[in-house]
Amino acid sequence: MYGMNYSGGDNRTHGQIERVERIDSFEAGRVEGWGTLFTNSMVPLDCEHFMEDDGETVELFKGQWSTALELTRKKNGFGGSQAFFLCPDCGRRVRYLYFKGWGFLCRKCAKLNYRCQQRTKDSTNHARDGLKLARDKLRWEPPFPVAPMDFPHVVPDRPRYMHKRTYYRYLARYMRYQEKYQRDSMREMLAILRR
Repeated sequence: MYGMNYSGGDNRTHGQIERVERIDSFEAGRVEGWGTLFTNSMVPLDCEHFMEDDGETVELFKGQWSTALELTRKKNGFGGSQAFFLCPDCGRRVRYLYFKGWGFLCRKCAKLNYRCQQRTKDSTNHARDGLKLARDKLRWEPPFPVAPMDFPHVVPDRPRYMHKRTYYRYLARYMRYQEKYQRDSMREMLAILRR
């Protein structure tokens, strides 16, 4: 289908957060002594938590590889404290560190963006999002390939056992995507004609 690649766009120099392993400081702060820390894709890392006079340190091991990360605490409103990592590169306090190269870095130092930040801003995004809504919420698969220019003229059917009120709520969202597509595609065509 046209335009289904979400990995490109205006900012291809940065990676995507969704494709990189990350660790959570909230989990690392709960480890006492030896334990296991899991990444977002459930890769286990052996972990040892040290409490010292000058602060806390978490050491991570995986085979021959190891790294030490500093933790800092921030008081929460419930009488306790919450652990955060200090980025090894810039020293910022962050919740997540991302595995880049041979170590963990914060999102800015690892040059990572969210997938939605890397999407090219054009009208086809509205068509793609509307068809995704129809597939996910209405369980509707179009009987033919829908090109973006055909999107405003295609209306998904109501699933057999879906309540009418629910169907109309999703259909209203779908139609808002159609309106946005028509508005933005008209704006893009006028910009081309002005050149």
